[in-house]
Amino acid sequence: MWAKGSNWIPAHSFQSSVTEDYVRWLLESTTAANMNMLRVWGGGYYETDFFYQTCDELGILIWQDFMFACAMYPTTEQFLATVREEVRSNVLRLQHHPSIVLWSANNENEVAYVENWYFTNVAAKTFKNDYIELYIDVIRDEFLKYEIDGGRPWIPSSPTNGKLTEEQGWIAKDPRSNLYGDAHFYSYLVDPWDWKLYPPTRFASEYGFQSWESVESLANYSLPEDRTYHSEFANHRQHHPLGQIEMLFEISRRFKLPSEPYGQRDFPGIVYLTQVNQAMALKTETEYYRRMQDTFLADSSGGTQGALYWQLNSIWPSASWSSIEFGGKWKMAHYYAKEFFEPVLLSPYVDGDQFLVTLINDNTTTVTGELHLEVYGFADGFQPKSNRSLMVKQKPQSATVVFTEDVKTLLQRSSCVKAADCFVVASLIVPGSDVVIGVPNVYFLGAPKDTTIPRASMKVAAVKQVDGSPRVFTISVEAAAVAPFIWLEATGIAGRFSRNGHMQYHPVEDVQFTARSDTNAADLRRSLKIMSLMDVY
Repeated sequence: MWAKGSNWIPAHSFQSSVTEDYVRWLLESTTAANMNMLRVWGGGYYETDFFYQTCDELGILIWQDFMFACAMYPTTEQFLATVREEVRSNVLRLQHHPSIVLWSANNENEVAYVENWYFTNVAAKTFKNDYIELYIDVIRDEFLKYEIDGGRPWIPSSPTNGKLTEEQGWIAKDPRSNLYGDAHFYSYLVDPWDWKLYPPTRFASEYGFQSWESVESLANYSLPEDRTYHSEFANHRQHHPLGQIEMLFEISRRFKLPSEPYGQRDFPGIVYLTQVNQAMALKTETEYYRRMQDTFLADSSGGTQGALYWQLNSIWPSASWSSIEFGGKWKMAHYYAKEFFEPVLLSPYVDGDQFLVTLINDNTTTVTGELHLEVYGFADGFQPKSNRSLMVKQKPQSATVVFTEDVKTLLQRSSCVKAADCFVVASLIVPGSDVVIGVPNVYFLGAPKDTTIPRASMKVAAVKQVDGSPRVFTISVEAAAVAPFIWLEATGIAGRFSRNGHMQYHPVEDVQFTARSDTNAADLRRSLKIMSLMDVY
């Protein structure tokens, strides 16, 4: 099974404020986004019985860190006695949960020692001995003593090199190796749409990009004058050094910035662009990892078997790596996760002068379908400029390139003056029908900033209740032109859309909305706001 998911952090700064209803919403949002695994991060706390019971119920696999992270710890006998009790009590409390599939002794402390994050080189032997005593002699031994089924693996750290780490004396020479174990990868002053940035790792257990929470969410915790990009409020909430600068840099690789990016007027547009950037970055990186599951490079790297992005949820309202805002509202990235984690996925990309499509099948049965490739122009209306189709088949739990074409040929046959003028929609259709397997996948052939995109007037054409349900509604969105990154908000009504942040390339498209509590079509319609990329400028 290919691991698809994210990293879980504490749901609130004040744990007494966390409700079971909120935890369930976050976990149901996990499965709704086609995830099957969460990593409970070692910088938080051991979760409640309710959390693990709900994961058991929903079928969410848990990678469980022991609560040691990003620090060198003491090894006094008094401290180690508390560690033994911590391991004993939590292993005995949690081991009966079928959701827990792996235990890790710590988060990032092996790589921290090797890379001298905390100046451990000044007493390297002492710190190494302390590391082995704490994580191997105490935590590992206590774990093996009380983990009675013996079937769940234990690893010394994350990232780590598995068996190689053990062979090298429990601290690997290169814990970040792409040939063994798992990897954490972060890089910010980059073009995050460039898939070649990302490591061909065996397992990606942490990676991510920041975005701001929606203005609707921030309004609950800020004054109007706080809502500028470099306000005292924004800088206080941003805990990642240079985070504000890095987000703008990443956005500028592909998009124009608003005319007043630091002012109050354009703050909503900047927030929106940070979410677009995060969503596209995670999509690009995750699809690369999924494509790599059956691919090995010349140095034997690759063969990726899982992707857990950082992070699922947020501990407070701020800029963060989360795909769900503090309070439970889905960011654009979470809607994208629902699609890039689909069991059957077409993943288009460009490698050099070639346009390729990989078909990924996580199912246990073969998938057969008709691959449809439609090329649209941003300024050319709703009719595709070219079409191609062919029958494809993909064996279970595998990924293979099913289509290749020279980019120049694709652009010529589609009458695209330059790459940025056009985008490709890849769909897999059940033969002899119009039923889509999975979801269509849109690929930008160039940067949106390098072409002219007409402003599309949009409106909500209709809102209808589904089968008398007080919580499920169909929303019809009407657009006068192709509209990239359409974003719907139901202000004041908590819930989630079936899709959001998508490209609308038909005059009318339907989106479903599921409310967290009872409402009606009239109230929902009044609450709806809609925008797309060109409304930022």
